[in-house]
Amino acid sequence: MEHPVRKVILDSVEDRRGGLGGSDSPVILGVSPFQTRRQLYLEKVGLAEPVTETPAMKRGKRMEAIIADAYQEIKERPVEVVKQKIIHPTMPFLWAHIDRRIIDPKKPNLGPGVLEIKCPGISIFHKCKREGLPLHYVVQLQHYLGVTGMKWGGFAVFSAEAWDMIEFDVQRDNELIKIIFQKDKDFWENTQKGIPPEDDSVQVELPDFNGDVANMAKINPMEWEEAVRAYQQGKMLKGEGEDMMDLAETRIKAMMEAVNAEVAEGAGARIYWSYQKARKTLDKAAFKRENLEAYRIYESYLAEGQPPRVFKAYFPKPIISE
Repeated sequence: MEHPVRKVILDSVEDRRGGLGGSDSPVILGVSPFQTRRQLYLEKVGLAEPVTETPAMKRGKRMEAIIADAYQEIKERPVEVVKQKIIHPTMPFLWAHIDRRIIDPKKPNLGPGVLEIKCPGISIFHKCKREGLPLHYVVQLQHYLGVTGMKWGGFAVFSAEAWDMIEFDVQRDNELIKIIFQKDKDFWENTQKGIPPEDDSVQVELPDFNGDVANMAKINPMEWEEAVRAYQQGKMLKGEGEDMMDLAETRIKAMMEAVNAEVAEGAGARIYWSYQKARKTLDKAAFKRENLEAYRIYESYLAEGQPPRVFKAYFPKPIISE
């Protein structure tokens, strides 16, 4: 059951300086990629410049309703807009602006949950696909769960570039919430006293909660197995193909050397196995550092008074098999 909360109308700029919201907790814990503790402190005491809305922020606002509708359709969960700020019942300087309130009809005992909607750039989106939720996402949601008293929440992470969405379900983590609120309390009390943070770049030690927190919601077992097997087969074929290319390249080089040819043509291909003079601008130190084996071959060629040969193959015409 949710604990009782007080609600007020959405905050103004002045009101934001009167407490800590969900996006502030990742900053205070040192896991935010967007802001430092000192920057947050200056914002709260009114000494920071007003934040200019970035294109990414504008995109997130414009896409929020579209993403919420898509989430409701895919997950078959009712989604409710929450227009009010929720304030913690015993720590009034802590609040939550949640994107949406959700219900899971398949798990009615859980009660309502918090839905966080994210619309990151394509690189962050694919990182979420590979590695799960970023730490600052998780801390923000746990802050909301702590303020609202809800037991669970979800994420709808959408890429406008790929027009694709991934969903995560996250359970309430009381140990993590306790740490978040204690650090929030310490930060806020120091801010009220005019004491700026000292450990501006130090990340707070957090419990290991990654095991069951970031679980991707929709992975069909049959489709997953098919994709994994296809990947394994592709990897095997890639290895076999590279071995075949290496063997064929060795044979081509040997035939060209036998007739002292630097360029040969036939079977729809033009092959270059030619000597190239070293560039005067070659950074030998960087070359050696990045590829020691190739550098040794290069040095051996120079010791013999002969520049290295470079193999290049072009296929201007298709090879036709009868």
